[in-house]
Amino acid sequence: HSWKVGNEYTYLVRSRTLTSLGDLSDVHTGILIKALLTVQAKDSNVLDAKVWNGQYARIQQSMPDGWETEISDQMLELRDLPISGKPFQIRMKHGLIRDLIVDRDVPTWEVNLLKSIVAQLQVDTQGNNAIRMNSMQVPTDNDPYASFKAMEDSMGGKCEVLYDIAPLSDFVIHRSPELVPMPTLKDDGHHMEII
Repeated sequence: HSWKVGNEYTYLVRSRTLTSLGDLSDVHTGILIKALLTVQAKDSNVLDAKVWNGQYARIQQSMPDGWETEISDQMLELRDLPISGKPFQIRMKHGLIRDLIVDRDVPTWEVNLLKSIVAQLQVDTQGNNAIRMNSMQVPTDNDPYASFKAMEDSMGGKCEVLYDIAPLSDFVIHRSPELVPMPTLKDDGHHMEII
């Protein structure tokens, strides 16, 4: 799968949860959280991880474009997020997240935050959790295209997820280089688009 043993990956995680009164007002209220996530592959099934440098801000502002409204850090009163920053382990099987191992002293709210962050790394590129149906197409070594539905765990329970997987063409990569910010990670494979 995509994790190379010995490599360390650092991600900027940015999340926001907002609510509004819909058509009655464009004022949204909620919270924005940002942090760094560092992941290191110990082997193909075990990842060591740490969430650190966390910050949060309360949001209550007019958002004329709704969810699409850009919220820059300069608009926020960022405060330190009181997380332990303790390392944790992600155990995988066939590229799917199976277990999250945390220190017993990590509070439940922080474990739930870690689960919500780690869930973003869950991508079933091989169709291991695919719902069997006539119209499904799972990828093979000779045919990397795929389209299937899968059942996945989430913070809210099991969710049905639709996967459409296809290699990115050189033309698309040239036209939109932001789709492949680190082209050297490709090696001898393909850059893939997963929708």
